[in-house]
Amino acid sequence: MAILITPDVLYRAASRFTINEKTDPVVAPGEEAHIYNLYEEFSMPLSDIIEIGRLGLEGKLENVQEKMDGQFLAFTVVNGQLRFFTKMDLQGQTAKDKKLAAIQSGGKGGGMSLDEIMSTYTGGRSNIAEGFAIAYRALEPVALKYQDSLFRNGEVVMASQIMVSKNPNTILYDKDSLRTVLAISLTDEPVNQNTLSSFKSEMSQASTEAFTMDEVPTAQLMKGLEQDDAQIQQLEKDLESVVSEVGMSVSKNTVGDYIKARLEKFISENYDFIPDALIPDVADRFMTGKGKIALRLKKMVSPEDYQRFRALDKVKPRVVQEAIIPLENIIQRLGVMIIDKIDLALTASNQEELLGFIKDARAAFESGFDFGLESGDTKTLESIRVVLARLEANEDLFQRATEGIVFTYNGKTYKLTGLFTPINKMRGFFGSAMGREGFGRATLPDKGDKEALKESLKKIIMKMLTEGGNAFKKKDETGKKVVVTSVDRITREQAVRIMDDLKQNLLGPLGIEFLPAGSTGTDKQEIGDIDLIVSEPDKEKLYQAMLKAPYLSETLVEGVPRVLKLGQLVAIMVQDTQTSQLFQVDLFPSSSMDDTSWELSGGGEGKVKGEYHKLMMSLIAKIRGERESTSDQTIKYTLSFPGGWREKINGTENIDGRVIDPDDYLPLLGIDVPKSQVRTFEDLVSYMVNTNTDEFREALERFEEYISNRFNAKAESTRKAAQNAIEVINTMHATTTNESKIRYMIRRILNEVEDEDSEPVEDAELQTSLLDDQKSFAGKARVILNILQRNELLNGDIEKVNTTSPSLNLMRFGLKASSGDNHDFNNVVNKLYKELLPSATDSVIELAPYESPNPSGTYTAYMMPSLGNLMVIFGTAGTSGGQRKAGYIYEDEIGEQLQSVGMNVRAETDNAYSDVYVKTASGELGIEVKLPNAQAGEPTMRYDYDKGEFYASNPKPQNQDIANLVNMDPNMPEVQKRMLAIRDGINKQRAESGETSPIESILGAITRNEYIGVVHKILNDTPTGLRLAAYTVSTDALRDYYMHKAAGVVQVKGKGLYHLNPAFEIDLGSGKKTKLFDFPPAQGAVYFRNNRGINYAMRTQFSAKPLAKLEKSGINLDDPSDREAFARAVSEMTFPDAKSLVKDK
Repeated sequence: MAILITPDVLYRAASRFTINEKTDPVVAPGEEAHIYNLYEEFSMPLSDIIEIGRLGLEGKLENVQEKMDGQFLAFTVVNGQLRFFTKMDLQGQTAKDKKLAAIQSGGKGGGMSLDEIMSTYTGGRSNIAEGFAIAYRALEPVALKYQDSLFRNGEVVMASQIMVSKNPNTILYDKDSLRTVLAISLTDEPVNQNTLSSFKSEMSQASTEAFTMDEVPTAQLMKGLEQDDAQIQQLEKDLESVVSEVGMSVSKNTVGDYIKARLEKFISENYDFIPDALIPDVADRFMTGKGKIALRLKKMVSPEDYQRFRALDKVKPRVVQEAIIPLENIIQRLGVMIIDKIDLALTASNQEELLGFIKDARAAFESGFDFGLESGDTKTLESIRVVLARLEANEDLFQRATEGIVFTYNGKTYKLTGLFTPINKMRGFFGSAMGREGFGRATLPDKGDKEALKESLKKIIMKMLTEGGNAFKKKDETGKKVVVTSVDRITREQAVRIMDDLKQNLLGPLGIEFLPAGSTGTDKQEIGDIDLIVSEPDKEKLYQAMLKAPYLSETLVEGVPRVLKLGQLVAIMVQDTQTSQLFQVDLFPSSSMDDTSWELSGGGEGKVKGEYHKLMMSLIAKIRGERESTSDQTIKYTLSFPGGWREKINGTENIDGRVIDPDDYLPLLGIDVPKSQVRTFEDLVSYMVNTNTDEFREALERFEEYISNRFNAKAESTRKAAQNAIEVINTMHATTTNESKIRYMIRRILNEVEDEDSEPVEDAELQTSLLDDQKSFAGKARVILNILQRNELLNGDIEKVNTTSPSLNLMRFGLKASSGDNHDFNNVVNKLYKELLPSATDSVIELAPYESPNPSGTYTAYMMPSLGNLMVIFGTAGTSGGQRKAGYIYEDEIGEQLQSVGMNVRAETDNAYSDVYVKTASGELGIEVKLPNAQAGEPTMRYDYDKGEFYASNPKPQNQDIANLVNMDPNMPEVQKRMLAIRDGINKQRAESGETSPIESILGAITRNEYIGVVHKILNDTPTGLRLAAYTVSTDALRDYYMHKAAGVVQVKGKGLYHLNPAFEIDLGSGKKTKLFDFPPAQGAVYFRNNRGINYAMRTQFSAKPLAKLEKSGINLDDPSDREAFARAVSEMTFPDAKSLVKDK
């Protein structure tokens, strides 16, 4: 691959140099005209990415050069003196004329002599001067000879880069060098090419061992490499998978198409304060930096949301970077594939240092370290998070320290940088990293401090424990690295046998003691890998001891070593003496095995996972800080494992308040027993329940909310582990609850034998004391659960307390699946109310979803006024996220079950698409997945006062169909009056509060204060209550709604599989066939509903459960045999495009 860059390309590139001395280094030609990364070229067909890969691996890319990570340097010779320029702007002839005048006059901007360089860069920047001085002294003897013939006494300048160890950027090159890019004439007279060639030749000959001078190196494929098609085929397959997630195709769409679609999806999922109608325009603005939407947005959202958008708009490049990570990861891999096959002229060997820097930054971030940033500097912290996300998938592919290559394709200049771009970005955030000064604000933990070193070591240990053993790899026939150790879980018998073998034949003879860590140190019968904490604190000594050990000298896998250094630990490959299986054993150096073992302890067989043990202690520390804070002093205690106790006062860390040893920080948590007595989650909760301090009670009560994100995790194992932790807390309270029940029963007996003339107040006190005895809100919920479990109330249909929210005065109870239709909950709660407070003269108030103060958007709440407006909600046991969460879980279950019977399955989380897609002979079949009590079509609405009608905020056809049905409400004149009253009321409130943005033509989302203070009052005074409008929907309309989402069939839990159109009917034989999705017309209404606690928006909702009225279908994907038959049949079937059918109709 020889360099064939034309003079025109070089001239155009050089004419746009505007570079600072270090922070914005120039590299290969074309950079300054902006050399595009492939994901920046919006017009590029996605298929060209694969074609570039093929050409690169075949050595057929044009004009390929190494990309250099140095400092920009231009130079000329005038009046017998070599002049250096550390920045230069030559855009246009005017700029060139100005530069020539400065050079010839010797004025400002006319370049610097060596003395001027040394006097300009002093103090903390003296390394810059030293770097330029090396180049100046080497270049001067050659350049002065060419003052008139080449440089024409200052009329020609030479653009170049220098790479010196005195002042390196990210890449630390093995040799100091200067590389010329091109000569630029500041006048109309062209550069003399013969003289230029002579100068370059003499300059190269003047190179020394210490400093090389030459041209930009060309990039050549290594000789003797065989062409490897497997890698590019896999890349093409992965790219197709990535782009298909947003409905794109490699063969049909461009990079810009993908980025636009991916960005719209990302914005919709992560920034719900942006109205659906504006998402496409916002995506355009974030992609291109152009597009005025502020005025439109300001009219559609609250002032708070408008400010949130303005803040987001300031970091739009970061938003785009995070959104397109899947595509960038593919291009990173492409860059690595090609760069790994290039014979680099500019060699560097600091790849381990760079990778270590990234891993240190990741470990610090994951441990909660604040990087020494000010409390308000969330921008830098978020930027670090995004860069780590960009690197995560391919981090371990970084094997060569290089900035990559530059090449031309279809007449344009592009770059492939592998992982360099995000690594370089990360380094820019830090003021000091890898021993080099920078200009960022962030800092890594101080490794010079003994405690910080201990903490850093523990963080790496925890990370390795989480990742598992997959270090020993070899390349397969396709070039892909595969793990050679067993991927099977290790039985307890095997683990004990291996540890005994190591003790007898390896560690014991070396005098090294060890303790098992994580799950290895529990009684679990199966574990993922073997982790041992060893008594040798020095990693290098441990590594050398393992290398020299006879036990590890025999080769087990050809070409794969048996000892590896992994960060701050050592991994060894061992063989089970009985099964001959190969396993990875991780050895963690430690100066305190006892402390490290306790902090990394896991849960045993059938016990709660170890991470919840750490989370509970972290919550206790958080609560203690909240309690000690005052109006003028905010105290924050944090606890990390590893990491220990930290204290911040008003955002500033108190170094003296840092405690690493668990024996010292446990008492700070109020835990006054040896750490061995609180080693597991069960031990800790038992101690907290028995100690019964205010802080412990609050922690137990808040824990479910504290770990709520785990209940929303996609992985079932994570959700189950979190639920196990909550069940342990509930069980530990059983003794206390039983005592309360006994006291309650005694009081009831005493109350029944009392004289009928007893004071009613006395009776009320006896009843209410049932709750008063419980100091915690969670305790009150458990008492109510015991009452509801009586035969005359909910009996066995109620299983548990799902969640409690003291701040909302709300308790959520979990019912058995499908038991919700068995009870009149209004009647049940009224009986409960009288049981709790016989003296109450009022009744339970039933609150519809999102009817204030009911925070649920799915379930009805029942409020007991005389018990402080206590609310109870009944949902499905084990799903704290309510019906929506249960629906998501069911979607996952169907997808996983279909995949388990061999189907090619992909899932969608965007509500504009079907939930699950399966591969068919003609493409894909979309499946909507529903629970029988689910809503069916509930888009967000806006109201147009000019037209007097509703419209969908997300103007997709399926949403507008629902809006059209709403507008057919026969009582529309009354609806319009209500909407006018709402607008006038809100405008009046806004005017009184000094706001200058009244509602004019469009009503969208409103604030909570506007809903409570205006809308709720207005609607409560109308015959229809909180309902804004009503509508009737037929299954014909609903079928169209789902087909607009590309669905052909609907799976309803417990009911079966239904086709939406005869073209999608599925017949498995033997009478097993889908039914048409059909039920009697359903009534719906439009309500204001709370939008994630941020604002209130209008949404549609059915007043009944229409799917529950479906007749059972002949095929049910819940049934394993139906599922298998479905998989066999559908994979061979062809179906039409659902959307096209709707359009044709």
